[in-house]
Amino acid sequence: MEERDILNEREMDDLTPSAEWLPAIVSIDIQTFGQPYEPETGFRKGTVFPALYKPFCGGGASNGK
Repeated sequence: MEERDILNEREMDDLTPSAEWLPAIVSIDIQTFGQPYEPETGFRKGTVFPALYKPFCGGGASNGK
């Protein structure tokens, strides 16, 4: 077998589902359009859309809180 054929087999093995793969669940909220922030406020918050403003507060389930 040529080296090229072996590499192709290895690449295909990487794409084969295995027990290491974990399923994912995605949740996407529908964006409701409302009054946008003023440009200065939107710049500070990273978005002009209040529905998209989701500040990162850190922590999570692993911090024991």
